[in-house]
Amino acid sequence: MTLRGLLFMVLCANICSAIQSDVVVKWNSVVRKSKTTPTLQVVVNPLLRRGSEIHDNVFRELKAINANQVRFQYWYPYPHLVVAELEAPQGNPRCAVATNDTWLRIYCGTTDGLIEDIQFASFGDPTGSCGNFQMGRCNSDQSLQVVKNMCLGKQSCSIPANIATFGKTCNTPDLRLAVQASCSNARNVTSWDFSYMDPLMEDFMDATGGRNMILDMSTIPAWMFNTKDPITYSSDPNAVNWGYQGPTLLRDPSMKELVTYFQRILSWYTKGGFYDEYGVYHHSGHNYKFSHWEVLNEVDLGFTGPFSVEYYTQIYDAIVLGLREIDPNMQYVGLALAGHYEWSWYTYFLNASNHAPGVPLDWISFHYYTFAKNRTDSQSFEDFFAPAEDFVKETREIIKIRDSLSPQTKIDIDELGVVLPGDPFDVDVKPIPDSYWNAAGAMFAYVWAGLALDGVEFVGESQMVGFPTQWPSVSMVNWTTGIPNSRYRVLQLLLENVQLEDEFVTTTSSDDSSIFGQAYVSENSRKILLVNRRFQVSS
Repeated sequence: MTLRGLLFMVLCANICSAIQSDVVVKWNSVVRKSKTTPTLQVVVNPLLRRGSEIHDNVFRELKAINANQVRFQYWYPYPHLVVAELEAPQGNPRCAVATNDTWLRIYCGTTDGLIEDIQFASFGDPTGSCGNFQMGRCNSDQSLQVVKNMCLGKQSCSIPANIATFGKTCNTPDLRLAVQASCSNARNVTSWDFSYMDPLMEDFMDATGGRNMILDMSTIPAWMFNTKDPITYSSDPNAVNWGYQGPTLLRDPSMKELVTYFQRILSWYTKGGFYDEYGVYHHSGHNYKFSHWEVLNEVDLGFTGPFSVEYYTQIYDAIVLGLREIDPNMQYVGLALAGHYEWSWYTYFLNASNHAPGVPLDWISFHYYTFAKNRTDSQSFEDFFAPAEDFVKETREIIKIRDSLSPQTKIDIDELGVVLPGDPFDVDVKPIPDSYWNAAGAMFAYVWAGLALDGVEFVGESQMVGFPTQWPSVSMVNWTTGIPNSRYRVLQLLLENVQLEDEFVTTTSSDDSSIFGQAYVSENSRKILLVNRRFQVSS
């Protein structure tokens, strides 16, 4: 059998001193068979739109890399590109529910007239949902009159749902305000519009050839949140809107409004269309097949919410049960945590007793980024590896939690990369040196190997396209040309040279802090992955 060098990352951009390290391989000492798929994520942004200067190159390279389980994320900064219903349905009745010490807002659109009637208002523990609200066991007698005084004759009103406004009702920890109103000129129309989302989906599905993928419709329409004032967005679909997502809880505590939104999206893409809130059929003609659906993204960080693990679990259960009515065979990915060290999230979410009956725990996901100290100093890029090594160790602790609570649940690390100082908001920053892309690619290979030894199922590089104001340091292609950089090439090397069921064998290095090695047997050949952790030529 032959020995082939698979990957040898040289981080030196100029002439520099050499280092030596002996790598010893025990070819007959099998550690484990590989079950780890290296992959990537594609995040929706304007450079993926048809007509952008790099569109064709990007999707050509996505097709060429031939990856499985690519994560496709409709993330919130570009609302027109990722939200299919940007405005709430415009018919009557208009309903909202707010938890204690939050705001409830009733809004009639610019053409819907004024708030002309309040059919229901209760501050206490009302039950039911829009069109079917009922008084609970306690209710403020002032509820209806207070809401009428604050809302009638106005285009919109914001009501503080608290004891100071409505008076004390009863000692329940679940105080809330429910209101049903009507607008004087309401029309049964909706804002459903897939004209921006469809081309992105069509091009992605074409480039990935119908292979298994992870779809993350991570953006909740902002009008579904309880906010004092409406969350606005630009009319320009290419304009970034970092403030779009709601910082509060959903206005519908039953979550029916949220669930039916995602059900309609899934039906649009897999069942040829759907019926909207007023019974109007919207035809798509799409009949895609999605293997995995990830439920939201980084809710612990506050991009949506922020939600507690208990509240997120309720949302996860509601969405999964709703989507299973559309496609009972799809698998679901939960958590998508930004903070991979959120131990309490894993212990709660992976405990089946915290979920509704019938909810599967197929997958969990979490993310890892090394945050660099310097944007241009190549020597400082050596610092990527020590925290990355800590991440691999922390993942082992997560695996222990998984094994003790839900051993059948698989693990997907679907965002892995490096973030440089100044990202994502600064545009007047120094150019990124070529040595950075080498170092970041080497770190991905290093972490992938460590996670593969622990049996993590998916490891995804983040992300296909970044650009100034949109995390440029995680891009896998040049954002002005669409030509791949070293991060893309490293993933490509792994995909071309490592297969599932390859046998990883015992590999040691005399200087593991400089040269990392991992050998494996693939069919009838022997291969070795070498990663240089230093800004020096290695020998």
